[in-house]
Amino acid sequence: MSEPPSECRAYLDRYKEMSFRELREFIDESLAGLSDASSDDDRPRSKAEFDALFGMLCAHLDAQTAEAPEPAGPRPIDDVSYVPYVFSWFEPSEELDCLYERQDHLSDLLDEARGDQSRRRYAEHLESELKVVEREIAEREFSEKHKHEKRRHKYEKADEKYRRGLRRRKEKARREQKWRRKVAQRERIEDRVRGAIERAFKPDADAATEHVRWRLLPRGALSEEWTRGYYAGLQDKNPGTRYDPDRIVKPLSLGPNRRYEEVGGTEGYTVFTFPRTSSVLLECPIVEHALYVIHKDRERWSMMSKQELIADESGEIVRIIHRPGWLKNVQEDLGI
Repeated sequence: MSEPPSECRAYLDRYKEMSFRELREFIDESLAGLSDASSDDDRPRSKAEFDALFGMLCAHLDAQTAEAPEPAGPRPIDDVSYVPYVFSWFEPSEELDCLYERQDHLSDLLDEARGDQSRRRYAEHLESELKVVEREIAEREFSEKHKHEKRRHKYEKADEKYRRGLRRRKEKARREQKWRRKVAQRERIEDRVRGAIERAFKPDADAATEHVRWRLLPRGALSEEWTRGYYAGLQDKNPGTRYDPDRIVKPLSLGPNRRYEEVGGTEGYTVFTFPRTSSVLLECPIVEHALYVIHKDRERWSMMSKQELIADESGEIVRIIHRPGWLKNVQEDLGI
Protein backbone atom coordinates (compact mmCIF):
# COMPACT_ATOMS: atom_id res chain seq x y z
CA MET A 1 0.00 0.00 0.00
CA SER A 2 1.55 3.30 -1.11
CA GLU A 3 2.14 6.18 1.29
CA PRO A 4 0.45 9.54 0.56
CA PRO A 5 2.71 12.58 0.11
CA SER A 6 3.46 14.44 3.33
CA GLU A 7 1.41 17.44 2.17
CA CYS A 8 -1.66 15.17 1.89
CA ARG A 9 -1.40 13.67 5.36
CA ALA A 10 -2.73 16.69 7.22
CA TYR A 11 -5.65 16.92 4.80
CA LEU A 12 -6.40 13.22 5.27
CA ASP A 13 -6.19 13.39 9.07
CA ARG A 14 -9.61 15.02 9.21
CA TYR A 15 -11.17 11.74 8.08
CA LYS A 16 -9.76 9.76 11.00
CA GLU A 17 -12.71 10.86 13.12
CA MET A 18 -15.21 9.37 10.66
CA SER A 19 -17.11 6.23 11.62
CA PHE A 20 -16.69 3.05 9.59
CA ARG A 21 -19.92 3.75 7.71
CA GLU A 22 -19.09 7.41 7.03
CA LEU A 23 -15.63 6.47 5.78
CA ARG A 24 -16.98 3.72 3.53
CA GLU A 25 -19.57 6.09 2.04
CA PHE A 26 -16.92 8.77 1.52
CA ILE A 27 -14.60 6.34 -0.29
CA ASP A 28 -17.46 5.03 -2.47
CA GLU A 29 -18.58 8.55 -3.41
CA SER A 30 -15.00 9.65 -4.08
CA LEU A 31 -14.35 6.64 -6.31
CA ALA A 32 -17.57 7.34 -8.21
CA GLY A 33 -16.44 10.95 -8.75
CA LEU A 34 -13.00 10.11 -10.16
CA SER A 35 -14.27 10.18 -13.73
CA ASP A 36 -15.88 13.61 -13.20
CA ALA A 37 -13.24 16.30 -13.73
CA SER A 38 -15.58 18.91 -12.24
CA SER A 39 -16.11 17.01 -8.99
CA ASP A 40 -15.13 18.40 -5.59
CA ASP A 41 -11.39 19.12 -5.49
CA ASP A 42 -11.43 18.47 -1.74
CA ARG A 43 -11.83 14.76 -2.35
CA PRO A 44 -9.00 12.24 -2.78
CA ARG A 45 -7.79 11.75 -6.36
CA SER A 46 -4.62 9.68 -6.11
CA LYS A 47 -4.07 6.00 -5.38
CA ALA A 48 -1.94 6.92 -2.36
CA GLU A 49 -4.77 8.95 -0.85
CA PHE A 50 -7.26 6.15 -1.33
CA ASP A 51 -4.80 3.67 0.17
CA ALA A 52 -4.51 5.91 3.24
CA LEU A 53 -8.30 6.08 3.58
CA PHE A 54 -8.52 2.32 3.15
CA GLY A 55 -6.00 1.95 5.98
CA MET A 56 -8.31 3.99 8.22
CA LEU A 57 -11.19 1.71 7.23
CA CYS A 58 -9.09 -1.34 8.19
CA ALA A 59 -8.24 0.28 11.53
CA HIS A 60 -11.97 0.49 12.30
CA LEU A 61 -12.33 -3.21 11.53
CA ASP A 62 -9.33 -4.07 13.71
CA ALA A 63 -10.84 -2.11 16.58
CA GLN A 64 -14.20 -3.85 16.12
CA THR A 65 -12.50 -7.25 16.06
CA ALA A 66 -10.57 -6.43 19.23
CA GLU A 67 -13.81 -5.55 21.05
CA ALA A 68 -15.08 -9.12 21.05
CA PRO A 69 -17.78 -9.62 23.70
CA GLU A 70 -17.43 -12.18 26.46
CA PRO A 71 -18.12 -15.62 24.93
CA ALA A 72 -21.31 -17.38 25.92
CA GLY A 73 -19.40 -20.43 27.11
CA PRO A 74 -20.88 -23.87 27.87
CA ARG A 75 -24.43 -24.42 29.04
CA PRO A 76 -24.76 -23.81 32.82
CA ILE A 77 -24.80 -26.83 35.13
CA ASP A 78 -28.34 -27.92 35.86
CA ASP A 79 -28.32 -27.80 39.67
CA VAL A 80 -32.00 -28.76 39.59
CA SER A 81 -31.00 -32.27 38.59
CA TYR A 82 -29.57 -32.72 42.09
CA VAL A 83 -32.76 -31.43 43.76
CA PRO A 84 -35.84 -33.69 43.37
CA TYR A 85 -38.83 -31.94 41.86
CA VAL A 86 -41.34 -30.82 44.48
CA PHE A 87 -44.96 -30.13 43.62
CA SER A 88 -46.31 -26.72 44.56
CA TRP A 89 -49.17 -28.41 46.42
CA PHE A 90 -48.75 -30.43 49.63
CA GLU A 91 -49.03 -34.23 49.41
CA PRO A 92 -49.35 -36.12 52.71
CA SER A 93 -47.21 -39.17 53.43
CA GLU A 94 -48.61 -42.69 53.60
CA GLU A 95 -48.44 -42.53 57.39
CA LEU A 96 -50.47 -39.32 57.43
CA ASP A 97 -52.97 -40.79 54.97
CA CYS A 98 -53.41 -43.76 57.35
CA LEU A 99 -54.09 -41.35 60.22
CA TYR A 100 -56.71 -39.52 58.09
CA GLU A 101 -58.39 -42.87 57.40
CA ARG A 102 -58.24 -43.76 61.11
CA GLN A 103 -59.79 -40.38 61.96
CA ASP A 104 -62.63 -40.92 59.49
CA HIS A 105 -63.27 -44.44 60.79
CA LEU A 106 -63.37 -43.29 64.41
CA SER A 107 -65.67 -40.42 63.53
CA ASP A 108 -68.12 -42.80 61.85
CA LEU A 109 -68.09 -45.15 64.85
CA LEU A 110 -68.59 -42.22 67.22
CA ASP A 111 -71.60 -40.98 65.27
CA GLU A 112 -73.21 -44.42 65.54
CA ALA A 113 -72.42 -44.77 69.29
CA ARG A 114 -73.88 -41.37 70.18
CA GLY A 115 -77.24 -42.46 68.88
CA ASP A 116 -77.41 -45.35 71.36
CA GLN A 117 -77.58 -44.48 75.10
CA SER A 118 -76.50 -47.99 76.05
CA ARG A 119 -73.17 -47.37 74.33
CA ARG A 120 -72.37 -44.12 76.15
CA ARG A 121 -69.14 -45.42 77.76
CA TYR A 122 -68.03 -46.80 74.37
CA ALA A 123 -68.66 -43.37 72.83
CA GLU A 124 -66.50 -41.73 75.49
CA HIS A 125 -63.71 -44.17 74.69
CA LEU A 126 -64.01 -43.35 70.99
CA GLU A 127 -63.89 -39.61 71.73
CA SER A 128 -60.71 -40.06 73.74
CA GLU A 129 -59.10 -42.17 71.01
CA LEU A 130 -60.18 -39.66 68.32
CA LYS A 131 -58.54 -36.79 70.21
CA VAL A 132 -55.26 -38.71 70.32
CA VAL A 133 -55.42 -39.33 66.57
CA GLU A 134 -56.29 -35.67 65.86
CA ARG A 135 -53.30 -34.50 67.96
CA GLU A 136 -51.04 -36.89 66.09
CA ILE A 137 -52.45 -35.66 62.74
CA ALA A 138 -51.87 -32.03 63.69
CA GLU A 139 -48.26 -32.70 64.73
CA ARG A 140 -47.42 -34.82 61.69
CA GLU A 141 -49.25 -32.44 59.31
CA PHE A 142 -47.31 -29.44 60.66
CA SER A 143 -43.99 -31.31 60.38
CA GLU A 144 -44.63 -32.60 56.86
CA LYS A 145 -45.90 -29.26 55.54
CA HIS A 146 -42.85 -27.51 57.00
CA LYS A 147 -40.51 -30.02 55.33
CA HIS A 148 -42.45 -29.66 52.06
CA GLU A 149 -42.04 -25.88 52.11
CA LYS A 150 -38.29 -26.23 52.73
CA ARG A 151 -37.89 -28.71 49.87
CA ARG A 152 -40.02 -26.54 47.58
CA HIS A 153 -38.00 -23.44 48.43
CA LYS A 154 -34.73 -25.32 47.81
CA TYR A 155 -35.99 -26.54 44.45
CA GLU A 156 -37.25 -23.09 43.36
CA LYS A 157 -33.97 -21.49 44.39
CA ALA A 158 -31.96 -24.01 42.36
CA ASP A 159 -34.36 -23.68 39.42
CA GLU A 160 -34.11 -19.88 39.41
CA LYS A 161 -30.33 -20.04 39.58
CA TYR A 162 -30.27 -22.36 36.57
CA ARG A 163 -32.69 -20.19 34.59
CA ARG A 164 -30.67 -17.05 35.37
CA GLY A 165 -27.62 -18.83 33.99
CA LEU A 166 -29.54 -19.74 30.84
CA ARG A 167 -30.73 -16.14 30.39
CA ARG A 168 -27.22 -14.78 30.86
CA ARG A 169 -25.81 -17.31 28.38
CA LYS A 170 -28.54 -16.51 25.85
CA GLU A 171 -27.82 -12.78 26.09
CA LYS A 172 -24.09 -13.37 25.74
CA ALA A 173 -24.71 -15.59 22.72
CA ARG A 174 -26.93 -12.90 21.19
CA ARG A 175 -24.25 -10.23 21.66
CA GLU A 176 -21.55 -12.56 20.34
CA GLN A 177 -23.62 -13.46 17.25
CA LYS A 178 -24.37 -9.78 16.59
CA TRP A 179 -20.66 -8.96 16.87
CA ARG A 180 -19.68 -11.80 14.52
CA ARG A 181 -22.25 -10.68 11.94
CA LYS A 182 -21.01 -7.11 12.13
CA VAL A 183 -17.35 -8.13 11.79
CA ALA A 184 -18.18 -10.46 8.87
CA GLN A 185 -20.15 -7.70 7.15
CA ARG A 186 -17.31 -5.22 7.59
CA GLU A 187 -14.81 -7.76 6.29
CA ARG A 188 -16.89 -8.12 3.14
CA ILE A 189 -17.11 -4.35 2.79
CA GLU A 190 -13.33 -4.08 3.32
CA ASP A 191 -12.70 -6.65 0.56
CA ARG A 192 -15.10 -4.88 -1.77
CA VAL A 193 -13.57 -1.43 -1.16
CA ARG A 194 -10.06 -2.84 -1.65
CA GLY A 195 -11.10 -4.32 -5.00
CA ALA A 196 -12.87 -1.12 -6.06
CA ILE A 197 -9.74 0.97 -5.37
CA GLU A 198 -7.51 -1.46 -7.28
CA ARG A 199 -9.85 -1.50 -10.26
CA ALA A 200 -10.24 2.29 -10.25
CA PHE A 201 -6.50 2.78 -10.76
CA LYS A 202 -5.89 0.07 -13.35
CA PRO A 203 -4.61 1.46 -16.66
CA ASP A 204 -7.82 0.43 -18.44
CA ALA A 205 -10.17 1.56 -15.67
CA ASP A 206 -11.54 4.40 -17.77
CA ALA A 207 -12.16 2.30 -20.86
CA ALA A 208 -15.71 2.54 -22.19
CA THR A 209 -17.95 -0.34 -21.20
CA GLU A 210 -19.67 -2.41 -23.85
CA HIS A 211 -22.56 -4.86 -24.00
CA VAL A 212 -24.45 -3.43 -21.02
CA ARG A 213 -26.88 -6.16 -19.87
CA TRP A 214 -29.27 -3.99 -17.80
CA ARG A 215 -31.42 -1.01 -18.81
CA LEU A 216 -32.50 1.87 -16.60
CA LEU A 217 -36.22 2.03 -15.79
CA PRO A 218 -38.14 5.34 -15.54
CA ARG A 219 -38.32 7.15 -12.20
CA GLY A 220 -41.93 6.01 -11.78
CA ALA A 221 -40.65 2.46 -11.31
CA LEU A 222 -39.46 3.56 -7.85
CA SER A 223 -43.03 4.25 -6.65
CA GLU A 224 -45.23 1.76 -4.81
CA GLU A 225 -48.31 2.59 -6.88
CA TRP A 226 -46.53 1.93 -10.19
CA THR A 227 -44.93 -1.25 -8.85
CA ARG A 228 -48.15 -2.81 -7.52
CA GLY A 229 -50.05 -1.91 -10.69
CA TYR A 230 -47.31 -3.34 -12.89
CA TYR A 231 -47.16 -6.70 -11.11
CA ALA A 232 -50.96 -6.93 -10.86
CA GLY A 233 -50.98 -6.74 -14.67
CA LEU A 234 -48.23 -9.36 -14.92
CA GLN A 235 -50.17 -11.67 -12.59
CA ASP A 236 -53.24 -11.42 -14.83
CA LYS A 237 -51.15 -12.25 -17.90
CA ASN A 238 -49.28 -15.10 -16.19
CA PRO A 239 -51.72 -16.87 -13.80
CA GLY A 240 -49.33 -19.82 -13.51
CA THR A 241 -46.62 -17.63 -11.95
CA ARG A 242 -46.88 -16.39 -8.35
CA TYR A 243 -45.75 -12.78 -7.96
CA ASP A 244 -45.13 -11.09 -4.59
CA PRO A 245 -45.01 -7.30 -5.19
CA ASP A 246 -43.89 -6.72 -1.57
CA ARG A 247 -40.46 -8.04 -2.54
CA ILE A 248 -40.10 -4.97 -4.78
CA VAL A 249 -42.12 -2.53 -2.66
CA LYS A 250 -40.27 -3.11 0.63
CA PRO A 251 -36.78 -2.24 -0.73
CA LEU A 252 -38.23 1.14 -1.79
CA SER A 253 -38.14 2.06 1.92
CA LEU A 254 -34.30 1.86 1.74
CA GLY A 255 -34.21 4.85 -0.62
CA PRO A 256 -32.93 3.47 -3.96
CA ASN A 257 -32.10 6.08 -6.58
CA ARG A 258 -32.28 3.88 -9.70
CA ARG A 259 -33.88 0.67 -10.82
CA TYR A 260 -32.74 -1.53 -13.71
CA GLU A 261 -34.12 -4.58 -15.49
CA GLU A 262 -32.17 -7.15 -17.46
CA VAL A 263 -32.14 -6.58 -21.21
CA GLY A 264 -34.02 -9.56 -22.65
CA GLY A 265 -34.58 -11.04 -19.18
CA THR A 266 -37.66 -13.20 -18.63
CA GLU A 267 -37.62 -14.08 -14.94
CA GLY A 268 -38.44 -10.66 -13.51
CA TYR A 269 -35.15 -9.87 -11.74
CA THR A 270 -34.53 -6.19 -11.09
CA VAL A 271 -31.52 -4.23 -9.75
CA PHE A 272 -31.76 -1.41 -7.22
CA THR A 273 -28.87 1.04 -6.79
CA PHE A 274 -28.43 3.35 -3.79
CA PRO A 275 -26.88 6.82 -3.49
CA ARG A 276 -24.43 6.07 -0.66
CA THR A 277 -23.00 2.72 -1.68
CA SER A 278 -21.75 1.06 -4.82
CA SER A 279 -23.32 -2.23 -3.68
CA VAL A 280 -26.65 -3.10 -5.33
CA LEU A 281 -29.68 -5.28 -4.66
CA LEU A 282 -30.74 -7.97 -7.16
CA GLU A 283 -34.35 -8.86 -6.37
CA CYS A 284 -37.10 -10.96 -7.94
CA PRO A 285 -40.85 -10.69 -7.22
CA ILE A 286 -41.48 -14.31 -8.21
CA VAL A 287 -42.10 -16.58 -5.21
CA GLU A 288 -39.38 -19.19 -4.46
CA HIS A 289 -36.61 -16.99 -5.91
CA ALA A 290 -33.90 -15.65 -3.58
CA LEU A 291 -32.43 -12.13 -3.60
CA TYR A 292 -28.78 -11.11 -3.83
CA VAL A 293 -26.68 -8.24 -2.52
CA ILE A 294 -23.91 -7.52 -5.05
CA HIS A 295 -20.72 -5.86 -3.87
CA LYS A 296 -19.49 -4.88 -7.33
CA ASP A 297 -19.24 -1.48 -8.99
CA ARG A 298 -21.60 -0.62 -11.85
CA GLU A 299 -18.95 -1.07 -14.53
CA ARG A 300 -18.77 -4.74 -13.59
CA TRP A 301 -22.31 -5.85 -12.70
CA SER A 302 -23.91 -3.98 -15.62
CA MET A 303 -21.99 -6.21 -18.06
CA MET A 304 -23.07 -9.47 -16.39
CA SER A 305 -26.35 -11.33 -16.85
CA LYS A 306 -28.46 -12.43 -13.92
CA GLN A 307 -27.20 -16.01 -14.34
CA GLU A 308 -23.58 -14.79 -14.40
CA LEU A 309 -24.09 -12.71 -11.26
CA ILE A 310 -25.69 -15.56 -9.31
CA ALA A 311 -22.99 -18.03 -10.41
CA ASP A 312 -20.18 -15.61 -9.48
CA GLU A 313 -17.79 -17.12 -6.89
CA SER A 314 -15.70 -14.04 -6.16
CA GLY A 315 -17.26 -13.67 -2.72
CA GLU A 316 -18.84 -10.36 -3.75
CA ILE A 317 -22.34 -11.87 -4.08
CA VAL A 318 -24.42 -12.49 -0.92
CA ARG A 319 -27.54 -14.70 -1.26
CA ILE A 320 -30.44 -13.93 1.09
CA ILE A 321 -33.58 -16.06 1.51
CA HIS A 322 -36.97 -14.38 1.98
CA ARG A 323 -37.43 -15.34 5.61
CA PRO A 324 -38.82 -13.06 8.37
CA GLY A 325 -36.43 -10.13 8.79
CA TRP A 326 -34.97 -10.41 5.26
CA LEU A 327 -35.22 -6.65 4.63
CA LYS A 328 -33.13 -5.90 7.74
CA ASN A 329 -30.51 -8.39 6.51
CA VAL A 330 -30.45 -6.60 3.15
CA GLN A 331 -30.00 -3.23 4.84
CA GLU A 332 -27.15 -4.54 6.99
CA ASP A 333 -25.40 -6.15 4.03
CA LEU A 334 -25.72 -3.00 1.92
CA GLY A 335 -24.38 -0.97 4.84
CA ILE A 336 -27.07 1.71 4.59
